[in-house]
Amino acid sequence: MSNGKKCDSGGDCTFAVHPPVIICLPGGSACGLAVMAEAEISPFHDQTLADATQQIKQVLARIPPGPEGSHLSFLRTPRGILLAWAHHRAEAPPDAVPATADEKTLSKALGLKH
Repeated sequence: MSNGKKCDSGGDCTFAVHPPVIICLPGGSACGLAVMAEAEISPFHDQTLADATQQIKQVLARIPPGPEGSHLSFLRTPRGILLAWAHHRAEAPPDAVPATADEKTLSKALGLKH
């Protein structure tokens, strides 16, 4: 699992589970740094959503730094968005469970609740 580039905040990342860590990798759209975008008020981003965005940003800002080398990240899973500490790297071990694994395998690897 490698294309030589390191995953960053660009939003074009996938992930793999290699206990005890999550590794975000270049390619895909299943992993990104836990950063909330802001937008002007509009029909699709009304004041309620703008206020919620600010509240979420405040909560995220209060989270202390994670384990060494990890970054607070959003993972897109079959059961919703998961907030996780992830290592953003260029590659993962070949035995890591990829984000593209079937739902049962991925859910088990991530410890997702039903």
